[in-house]
Amino acid sequence: MNKILIPTDFSEGARSAALYALALFGEQEYQYFLTNAFEVVPHENPSVLLKMMDDRKLEVVARLEEEKKEIEETLGDKTVKLECLAEVGPLANVVDFLVKKYGIDFIVMGTKGASGLKEVLIGSNTYDVIHEAICPVIAVPESARVRPTASLVFASDLTDIQDLAVLDPMRSLARQLDAQVQIVTVVAPEEGSIADQSLEREALNQYFGTIKYSLHRIVHESIHEGLDQFVQAQEGGLLVVLAREKDWFERIFARNLTRKIALHTTVPLFVLRG
Repeated sequence: MNKILIPTDFSEGARSAALYALALFGEQEYQYFLTNAFEVVPHENPSVLLKMMDDRKLEVVARLEEEKKEIEETLGDKTVKLECLAEVGPLANVVDFLVKKYGIDFIVMGTKGASGLKEVLIGSNTYDVIHEAICPVIAVPESARVRPTASLVFASDLTDIQDLAVLDPMRSLARQLDAQVQIVTVVAPEEGSIADQSLEREALNQYFGTIKYSLHRIVHESIHEGLDQFVQAQEGGLLVVLAREKDWFERIFARNLTRKIALHTTVPLFVLRG
């Protein structure tokens, strides 16, 4: 059974992300964990601190149960396996602990999504989780609509992918959703429009099998605007990126690839681990 971790801060955006996760992955064969990471004020007396932590955890669990009830009421007749977990500590640390403890397959969490990915995520809990997570993360803008996912837009030129197995979570989700995979590269006009044959078509054919996929090379003066326009044209899509090293986010922004993509729109970001 696949396991989905849904961090929440009890905001409307977090609830929207939870509902998005439940709609995306469905009711069958998935175990969902609704979690909140809480902090307590330090105390020099260990026994007092422990009591404070226990009391605070009871409060948080009670609030998680209320949130669970609200989500279940929104779902109506649908039944999902949803468990509440409360842990003390910074969110990224708590998420890492729970991912390892429960064998989490995907993390789904919300963002406020106001003015672009970097501005929204840097310094935020969402950015910390994306930066540190050892499993795929789906970051859901507050304005994202719950609707059928018809396409997974993978932003990559495929040049640095030696083993297609790193794309397995994307392939698995595409198969489950009966969605197509669109592999998109955006290049400046001076780079031309001839496709780069980084991976042979036969290798891609064998890897994707019956899953529909297509290669797109877009010529645009602005890389982020070109990709953003492509993503917006796909109804019910996910933008997929591959994170290989710890500094992948900074390197992407240094190249101005996704600075203004996605989270000021309604398109969730699906981050794969390389």
